Amino acid sequence: MSILRFLAVFQAAAEQRPALSGVQTWDDPEVEALRKKIAGLDVRIAELSARKTVIDEVILAFQIAQYEALGGSFESCLRLRLEFLRLKAARSGAEADLHAEREAAAEWEGCQPFAADDNAALDALGDDERAELRQRYRSAAMRCHPDRVPEAGKATAQGFFLRLQEAYRSGDLAALRAVCRELDGAATLQVDALSLPGCELLRRHLSDLQDHAADLILAVQSAQLDPLYRKAIHPADWDAEFAEIRERLEEECDVLQRQIRILSRG
Repeated sequence: MSILRFLAVFQAAAEQRPALSGVQTWDDPEVEALRKKIAGLDVRIAELSARKTVIDEVILAFQIAQYEALGGSFESCLRLRLEFLRLKAARSGAEADLHAEREAAAEWEGCQPFAADDNAALDALGDDERAELRQRYRSAAMRCHPDRVPEAGKATAQGFFLRLQEAYRSGDLAALRAVCRELDGAATLQVDALSLPGCELLRRHLSDLQDHAADLILAVQSAQLDPLYRKAIHPADWDAEFAEIRERLEEECDVLQRQIRILSRG
């Protein structure tokens, strides 16, 4: 990514920072000190947000290319996994097999487009936007499908999943991106300016910014260590990577087909 692109992302992140309103402006050393700390953190957060955005864009480009190269093979493999696990669960009735079947069903459902890919909504998008919409939806749906989360988180997951479906059906890329950001744990830093005195409001806001900066530092560090990102930063190696994955998927499909035939005969 060029330095001009990085600066554009940096500026966009800075412009999206929420303004802190309702704070009195008298000359007070404590107020000025707090303001300086907040200003410094705003710059730091904008920089970190820009770095995270660059990383996310690199990963997304890799995922889109991967899906375009392997989507058919991957979906065939998921379909066969589900068919095999259904047969196995039906035969054994074991809870472990039933759980594996539910997991496979969630994965299969999460990677499926809607009827006719909702052509009316998707046709309004450009090719790159359609590819991003599909990839973000499939990736996020597999993370928040209610069947893939613990019982305590199912209600929250269901809310995310329904919003994802609505954003995808309507071709609303901005809304889908917003849901993905929430899934990534992006903090919202909002303060009730009317209920707090000036210094206390600033302290609260500073504390929120410090927490948010710490979260972003961790997110950037984790993303940089992510094996997916390590692959994504080497585009020259993508074709070889995809060819290796395709070979593994085809081998798995062959094994699954043999196992399905054995269980079907039994």
